[in-house]
Amino acid sequence: MEIRTYLQALRKHWLTVVVLTFVGAASGAVAFLITPPVFSSSVTFYVSTPLTDGSNPLSAGQFAQARVNSYVSLLESEQLAFRVIRNQRLAMSTADVMKEVKATAELNTVLVTATVRDPSPDRALAISRGIANTFGAMVDQLDNQNRKTDIVVINAVSGPTLAPSPISPSKRIDGGLGLLLGAAIGASIAIARELLDSSVRSTDVGAALTQAPVIGTIDFDPDTKRNPLLLKDAATSVRAESVRQLRTNLQFIDVTQTANVLLVTSAVPDEGKSVVSANLGLSFVEFGDSVLLVEADLRRPRLSSYLGVENEIGLTNVLVG
Repeated sequence: MEIRTYLQALRKHWLTVVVLTFVGAASGAVAFLITPPVFSSSVTFYVSTPLTDGSNPLSAGQFAQARVNSYVSLLESEQLAFRVIRNQRLAMSTADVMKEVKATAELNTVLVTATVRDPSPDRALAISRGIANTFGAMVDQLDNQNRKTDIVVINAVSGPTLAPSPISPSKRIDGGLGLLLGAAIGASIAIARELLDSSVRSTDVGAALTQAPVIGTIDFDPDTKRNPLLLKDAATSVRAESVRQLRTNLQFIDVTQTANVLLVTSAVPDEGKSVVSANLGLSFVEFGDSVLLVEADLRRPRLSSYLGVENEIGLTNVLVG
């Protein structure tokens, strides 16, 4: 399919796209309303290595940066979770605390941040306070090991702080995602319906399927059912001109031999073969030819009603002699 075909599919099934887009946006709003809020609290630590006599400041800084990666894992460890629960007297398991703590380290710095996410703002702040109160002592116990001179010093430089509003759900994000998802589903359905539609809706497709040229197209006219024949005022309509063009193309379809017998048929009923036959005959009469119009549709004959003639005697009587 070409891009133009995709655009035509969206235009053709625009109502499906609009409805599903609205449903997606509404679903996003519902998701926002029923999703419990989540609050965030954080605390940031500065990792430093004290300089001793003769020590290199650059080496000390690199050593501190190297320790930061380890401290990210320590902040999410079971041991720290246990200390936080004990420090803040929380009615939580270590697994629950570990699940709510996420640690990150800024690249090429000695800063490490622990972020806590919890449905309760008070509990989120309490866990952050517990981390601030116990993490330094835990590092001191693991790294310094009661040395006379500390090799690493941990200081809280920011927090514990609590975000003023829930970080999720977000009305803008949920609504936007619902809107985009609904629009995407609607567009996919519209395009899928167009791809699965086996109807021939263009001259290019018809020519490709039949491997034959298209000799004419007749413009749609909503007045056709009420006035099927191109008479009086209808003889000057766009539909009448389409039939005249079809007549001309049929006259010159074979320059070596005139086509004196034409068969008009259709793939399925009610596609307009009777109307086309009658109007094509009128067009040839208008051109000065004599026309014999034979209706071979024995199941649902229409020409007699269009032309106002008796239908008691017809092709069947001729065939049986």
